[in-house]
Formats: sequence, C-alpha cells, structure tokens
Amino acid sequence: MQTSETSGWWNRSCKINKVLNGKIIIVTGANTGHGLALTTDLARRGGHVIMACRSVDRANTSRDMLIAQYGTEAAATKPTATASCFRPIHPDQLEVEQVDLSSFSSVRDFVQRIQKKYIQIHYLFNNAGIVCDYAISEDGHEMTMAVNHLAHVLLTVLLLPLLHAGAPSRIVFIGSRSQYMGRLVKPDLIMPRSRYGPYAAYCQSKLATGMFAKELGMRLRDTGILACYVDPGPIDTEIVRDTRMLKAKVAKTLMHWFFKSADKGAQTAIYAALSENIQPGGFYFNCRPCDHGRQADDAKESEWLFNKSCELVGVDIPLDNKESQPFKELISN
Repeated sequence: MQTSETSGWWNRSCKINKVLNGKIIIVTGANTGHGLALTTDLARRGGHVIMACRSVDRANTSRDMLIAQYGTEAAATKPTATASCFRPIHPDQLEVEQVDLSSFSSVRDFVQRIQKKYIQIHYLFNNAGIVCDYAISEDGHEMTMAVNHLAHVLLTVLLLPLLHAGAPSRIVFIGSRSQYMGRLVKPDLIMPRSRYGPYAAYCQSKLATGMFAKELGMRLRDTGILACYVDPGPIDTEIVRDTRMLKAKVAKTLMHWFFKSADKGAQTAIYAALSENIQPGGFYFNCRPCDHGRQADDAKESEWLFNKSCELVGVDIPLDNKESQPFKELISN
C-alpha cells in the first residue's frame, strides 16, 4: 500500500513536503546514527534542533559535519522526493546541549536550561539508546532501563509544560519491535544480575517504552500534545558500542552489509512527526501502523507500567481527569 505521504515498499520514504521554520525540536542522542539522520532532516526543513547528547565534543563534531555538508556555503541539497522543503542549514539552527541519560540529575539540569531559554517546544524525539553489559546507574536502576526508558520518561514529563505551550506538538519515542520479546521484571523493572543479558535487558526497556508511549498518548488525547512510538527497523548504528557481548559485536559487523542506513531508518520517525494521520499512542514501522503486541494491549499491565515508571523517576502525571486542577498545573507550570 502506498499513499501520497509515503513512497516505496520494503523501505518506505516519507514524502511529506513540510517546512519546520521556527519549530523548536529536541533530539536525544543526536550526534550519531538514527539521531543524526533525524537531526539532518529536521534542520534541512528549517527546524531549530537541540542536539541533546552525552558527549559535547562528539556532538559538536557532528554539528560541524552537518554545517559543512548542508550549510549555506555547501548548499548540498540533494534531489529527493522532499527536496522542495529542504534548504541549507544555518549554523544557529543546530544547538548542542549536554545531557547524560544515565543520571536523573543531569536530565533535570538539562530541562532547567531549556526552560530558561525557551517558552515552548514543538517536537521531542526520545531517540538515544544503548545495549550494554550489566551496570547500575547512579540512581540505582539497571543501566539499560535507566537510559533507554526511565530517563526519557523523566525528560518527557518535565517538558510537558513547554510542549503544551507549543501545541500542536509531538513526542516521538524511538523503539523497536524487539519489545515483543521483552518481559517486565516486577516489582521494580530491575533485571537481576543472575538473569541479565544485554539483549534481554534491551527488549525489556523497549517494551516498557512502548507501553508508556501508548498509555501517555491516550492520556494526552485532546490536549494538543500527540505522543507515539516508532520502530526505525534494523539499521546500522553504534547502539552496541557499550557491550562486550560477542553476539553484539558480530551483529555490528553484519549491520553494515545487511541493515539499512540510518537515513532510511529515520523515515518512520519523520513520518510520525509530520503526518496528519498519526493516532495518539500509535505504533509505527516502515511508515505505517503496527501492532503494539499482546503485553502493551493489556490495559492493566500498561497502567501498572506507566505508574511504576513515574514512581521510579519521582514524578506524577495526574492525567485521569484533564479538567482537574493537578493536570492543569502540570501542563501550565
């Protein structure tokens, strides 16, 4: 099936010719792989992209590369289906901000800096992710869950007032269909070392993110903030750089030959951000709707995961009644 918004079959492309002049966009993990591909597309559409990265040096290197390749002097706009909405990137469109997603205090510091600079945010891409060997974060959580899921929960909730001010706005959680193989470890989502495996931990983190995104999307319905979840598919990225697991290293070697490029993988997230046909809490793969899966479709489990995630990061989202004073205070702070 092909629509006017997409083209292709195996690797669909977003054909939406939409400019993003004046839009403030946050992308976590923006300096490499899928995040860098997102940053490139969004900035070429005119958006102001805040590159939220752990390493400022690496982020600045990526920023300089984009300006050299797509800046006003290079003007390297390639002929594509969306070429009419692309334009040269001005240096002031790309802003580097440091955030370490393994630290909740770093996330809070990042948000405070954003709140001082901006009165609204239009797009939030929760993109950064890791596959790593067993470790515990400074906040006491298993590292994969802390970085891939919990930090993004905290970031999202703290940015809700700015996203509401920028409405209509969107939150795009970057996930994976590997969530189908995930299992929630109760009562605290911490996988014990005796049962730990990097891929199992990754699957649990993506399941948690998918369930949270679906529940958040439903709770934010009619608020002007649309939240959804996307799978970019198998792409060549650096996600396995933090693990010594042999299987992951072999997979990294094969990625270059058999996986699609980050640019192609980013098409679904771009589609989710720009299409008028995105459903609150929806899951999208290859620029089309995808099933969340049995666990995410369990309303009781999703509610438990949502509340537990908020509890673990120390926030509360009173969204059961959108007319309640707590909800109004949350999105209007």
